[in-house]
Amino acid sequence: MACTVIRYVPTHINREGTRTLSVSAQGRYTFATDAEALRWIQDLRCNNPSSRVAEIYGAQALGTFEVRPCRCWAAHFDPVGIYFDVES
Repeated sequence: MACTVIRYVPTHINREGTRTLSVSAQGRYTFATDAEALRWIQDLRCNNPSSRVAEIYGAQALGTFEVRPCRCWAAHFDPVGIYFDVES
């Protein structure tokens, strides 16, 4: 795909059972390295009790947060898609 780059994003299993982006689909929430995206996940865990995370993302998301590479538009880093590990 032309004019795209790989960035890294936090993901989780959503209420439908699909791995999805855990943040808004905006370039400011994508990261240059997997370590930066992992830091976002660690900060989420450290700054919020599990009950709050479950309130926001659903109880099924607990323990499922992982970093994934994400194809993003080169000009502004907005993700091209929001779903991961889906077979087409």
